Amino acid sequence: MTGSFSSRKKAKDRFHALDYQVMKHVFEIHNRMGNCHHEEVYQNELLHLLQKDGIQAQREVPLSIKFRSYRKTYFLDLLLEDEHIYELKALSRLTCQCKGQIINYQLIAEKPYGKLVNFGGNSVESEFCTSTLTKTDRQNFEVDRTERNEATDLNLCFYTLAHELVSSWGTRLDPELYSEALLALLPNAHETKTEILSDGRLVGSKLVRLAEPDIAFKITTSKKPDPLGIQFQKFINHTCLESLLWINLNNNQITFRTLKKK
Repeated sequence: MTGSFSSRKKAKDRFHALDYQVMKHVFEIHNRMGNCHHEEVYQNELLHLLQKDGIQAQREVPLSIKFRSYRKTYFLDLLLEDEHIYELKALSRLTCQCKGQIINYQLIAEKPYGKLVNFGGNSVESEFCTSTLTKTDRQNFEVDRTERNEATDLNLCFYTLAHELVSSWGTRLDPELYSEALLALLPNAHETKTEILSDGRLVGSKLVRLAEPDIAFKITTSKKPDPLGIQFQKFINHTCLESLLWINLNNNQITFRTLKKK
C-alpha cells in the first residue's frame, strides 16, 4: 500500500513538472495569437513548441474501445510522454461536458493525470483532471434489480446484454457510449422520432432510442435518479410507447428499472 501511494505521488509530481512547461507555452500562444482560432490551430502550435523542447508529444492519437462487434474510436488532442492526456478547447468557457469528455478518455486509457486547456476566452482557462480508478475498480459494482421487469424475452435480452457490457467495460464511462453500443448490438434497436401527445392531440415529436417499436431505452449516470424517473414516467405517458427500459450507473451502483406507461 505504501509503495503504491509512493509511486502515484512520483507520477503526479512528474506530471506537474511537465505541466509547468506546457502551460508556459499555452500562455505564450494565447498572448501571441489571441483567442479567435479553431482548436486545430492551437493543437498544432502547442505540439510544435513541445517537440522543440524535446517533450514526446503526439496529436490526434486514436483511442479505441470495443465490445463484441461494436467498436468506438476517439482521438486525443495531445498525448504527452505516452501518459498524459491534454484536451484543448477554443470555447467561451469550459463546461462540465468538457470535463466529462477527458475523464472518459482517461478511464478508457487508464491514464490518471490529464488537463483541460481552453484558448477561447479572454484569458487562458485550465483544469486538472485526475482519475486514478483502474478498470478493475470500475468492474466491481453492485446491481439493483428490484424495479426491473423481465416479463418479456426482450427485457431479459436487453438487461442481460447491458450487464455484460458494463461487466466488460466497467462503470463511470460516458453514458452515450453505453447507449451507442446497445443501439448497435440489439437486433431491432433503432432511433426514431416519437410523437408527443396531450389529451390525444399531437403536440410535437422527439428523437428516441428504441429497443423495439414501442419500447424505449435510456442510460443515465445520475447520483439522484429518482427525480429523473418521475420525468421519464411523465414522458412515456405522453407518447405511444409501451415502456422505458432504464439503466442508471451511479458510480459502482447500477439500477435496472422498467417504467410502464400509465
